[in-house]
Amino acid sequence: HKACERLLQGKEISLLEEFPKRSAKKMLTGFINWFAKYQPRRLVINKTPLNPELVVASRHGYAGTADFVCSIENEPWVIDWKTSKGVYLSHKIQITGYQNAIEEMYGIKPKRGILHLNPLTKEGYSFITDEKMTIEKTPITIDDFILVLKTYIMLNGGTFPEPELIDRYPETLRLEKLPDYEI
Repeated sequence: HKACERLLQGKEISLLEEFPKRSAKKMLTGFINWFAKYQPRRLVINKTPLNPELVVASRHGYAGTADFVCSIENEPWVIDWKTSKGVYLSHKIQITGYQNAIEEMYGIKPKRGILHLNPLTKEGYSFITDEKMTIEKTPITIDDFILVLKTYIMLNGGTFPEPELIDRYPETLRLEKLPDYEI
């Protein structure tokens, strides 16, 4: 995730030094291949640029971090990057939650995409889009996400476990300009 975010910021990545494993090289090359094919642009809504790793929250009481909210062919998208062995139902439900939170926060309903960075594929990735966000051919909806959320809360004593406090910061910060698409 961090490497993809750095690439989107225009930073160079050393595959030799930072990613010596062949599988990591293939996945990052897959990200570059996906980017070249789909040519995403950073989405700007009401003069607010939506940067990678966007924190979103819903009135339903959940929040999360959307990997990439962008425009592809002048349409808004929320993209989740996965490096797991497969794309699972839980991933499809998760991105549906992001889609709903973005709709609540910004008034747009982005298309959903899961960018599966997979070293076993020819291009180094597969791109799962809305058409494949189904449970036995039935589209996954926010109602499915809310059902899973309520079940999770019930199984955890009626609350969310407290997240770990992360208090580490990089030595330097730098922002690069991503091409914008303004709504």
